[in-house]
Amino acid sequence: MGTIALSYFITKLEFSNAKSIWMSPLIKRKDVYNALLSFCIVGGIDPTYDSSKFNYIKTNKNIEPILIEGTNHNLEFDNDVL
Repeated sequence: MGTIALSYFITKLEFSNAKSIWMSPLIKRKDVYNALLSFCIVGGIDPTYDSSKFNYIKTNKNIEPILIEGTNHNLEFDNDVL
């Protein structure tokens, strides 16, 4: 599920206890940023990456954030087929 849809559904009562994995969340979007929970993986050269927001996310004890330096939105290294 995409992060825009996930940010909508995760706020619903039936998902209040859900754990989630956010892969390449669009943290520049306020709705996505505000809905983040659980586990978050972000690529360091993803155009949607925002270092100041990611640094703030790291201070939230309810989120385990991982930044993979040098990876794009697909969490892949550009020009690296292996």
